[in-house]
Amino acid sequence: MKTWLTGKRYRLPARMLAEATERRAAGHRRGACESAGVDVDVHLSDLARHHTARFAAQVEEDLAHLVPDLLRWHFPGPPRERDGLFARYVTLGLALYRHAPSGLRLLAHATDWPQRLRVFVAVPSTGTVPWYDRRHLWDSRYTAGLRQFVGGDRRAPFFHRDGTPLTRAELPTAPPPEEDRAAWTEWQTLHHAGTRPWLDRGHRHEPSGDPGWLPAIDPFLPRQGRLRPEHLHPLVQESLFPDLAAPYRYEPPRPRLPALPVAVRVPCGGGFHRLVLGDGTVHVKDHPAAEVAREETLGALGATRIGCVAERHEWRTTWGARPDAPRRLRALCRHALTAARHGDADELHRLLDAGLDPALVRTWRRGSLLHLLTCFDARVAPALARRLVAAGIPVDEADLWGHTPLWRVGRGGRGTPELFRTLLDLGARPPAGDAGARMVEDLTFRARRDLLALLEERAWSPG
Repeated sequence: MKTWLTGKRYRLPARMLAEATERRAAGHRRGACESAGVDVDVHLSDLARHHTARFAAQVEEDLAHLVPDLLRWHFPGPPRERDGLFARYVTLGLALYRHAPSGLRLLAHATDWPQRLRVFVAVPSTGTVPWYDRRHLWDSRYTAGLRQFVGGDRRAPFFHRDGTPLTRAELPTAPPPEEDRAAWTEWQTLHHAGTRPWLDRGHRHEPSGDPGWLPAIDPFLPRQGRLRPEHLHPLVQESLFPDLAAPYRYEPPRPRLPALPVAVRVPCGGGFHRLVLGDGTVHVKDHPAAEVAREETLGALGATRIGCVAERHEWRTTWGARPDAPRRLRALCRHALTAARHGDADELHRLLDAGLDPALVRTWRRGSLLHLLTCFDARVAPALARRLVAAGIPVDEADLWGHTPLWRVGRGGRGTPELFRTLLDLGARPPAGDAGARMVEDLTFRARRDLLALLEERAWSPG
């Protein structure tokens, strides 16, 4: 259950939903998809030219009603995933067409770096998960169908229409008429655990990572007390609780985190001393500043750091690879990393404003937050890069694979010229030798003439 709750916490930041909804309401479909982190890789002219105009028109009609933020909300994650990431190896079948040539379907799958979805037309593979009868999970014409899908009719099981949970006295004590689908689902759940056990508060079988369980999650989490109506996607609110007094403003649920500053006791010199995370760094509290400065200088010259200074250095350079890190700080840094992977710049700025040291936030490859810049909206990534470098993150720091932030931005086709130029202006150096040659080959293969031109401006060559 933690897997599903984590997904609801991170996958759809509030700003992402607001911008996608605004653009969709204005008829800017591609803008809505871009805001929601969904790439629509469909060329209607090619479909009409290589197949039929009728098929292209059917696909165009479905894309016109695609709610990209709702698809992002519902997209499944892998079992036992703690970070709410998308299931990378799952392809969903969104729509099938009676007269489609060659068995073509509208499909969707996820990418990892960054966390985005891709909608495309292709022949489904053997492992494609069929969502052809679940248009309420992505199609604006059918969103009200979620309530019926989870076993409801006029109301969702275990809830009144205004979202108030039914009391124990209001639940059925005898088999209700089958015409009352919500009451029948409640009876089956409570007394037989046969048809929809995921709705039962005390049932041992909770929804798994199987995408087939997914639509039941939205009523399950509120019934468990883990989500409130304002934590649900607005279209999910509208479907499950149609008589809400007023639609809640969407706000993702947040985990319980320690408030900054946070003090941690670490072993030093036969005793315990304090390291305090706050004001954007880690403070060594129980040593004179001159002693700390001397240890840092010796460490920079190659000597071995000792005690609290060594511990602080480890925190700021290898945090992501240390499962033995203090529990409270580990939770805080995991939260920041997961928010970054899902492109939640607002939450990351909030944490930095509160005093989080960004150097503590590391991927398992020991990459810094600068390595995740392509996960953010292109409009905010350059300013975030400048803030992180100003906070002390080295602009040319490499991860375990030897990749620098500039290499990550240039590779994969997600980096923008503005972000690439920003890193160069901040002092990033393009890789030399074989690594530089590979980057040029990759940029050439992806036809990124804009980024190659920026390198030429700097008179750079991989040799």
